Amino acid sequence: MTERRADDATRDAMDWLKTEFMQDKIGQVFTGKVTGVTGFGLFVLLDDAYVEGLVHVTSLANDYYHFDHAKHRLIGERTNKIYQLTDELKIRVARVDLDDKKIDFELADAPPSADQGKKPKDNKSRRGKKPSSKTNAKSKKGRSAKPKDKKKTKK
Repeated sequence: MTERRADDATRDAMDWLKTEFMQDKIGQVFTGKVTGVTGFGLFVLLDDAYVEGLVHVTSLANDYYHFDHAKHRLIGERTNKIYQLTDELKIRVARVDLDDKKIDFELADAPPSADQGKKPKDNKSRRGKKPSSKTNAKSKKGRSAKPKDKKKTKK
């Protein structure tokens, strides 16, 4: 049990060091080999450094890619472009996230993404949050937010 925790701590430290090493390399182009293929993208191991990152399927060329589980490859629906294990790719470092210890790549022949290097935004819903007092002029049912006058009593 102690050895397992030590191994996990070593892997965690190595992942952090790799992401820290790649932080100042955003936008640079490297060559690497595909070491893993999943339905959500390609894992690429760089030739120059022992650093692995993900080319997300959404950053691949303008096509929809199907995952072939048996042959470990992605196949373009329109172009029939195939990405499979051991393919040599030229990639560009797109994002590095030290907190999550993740490195995102994109293909070098693709145009650089607009949010290059930025941490992805949290797209949380605004539901459950109270509207500000300025926007609370009317209640949910469209009635005025002002309290109603009490019934006047006859004298």
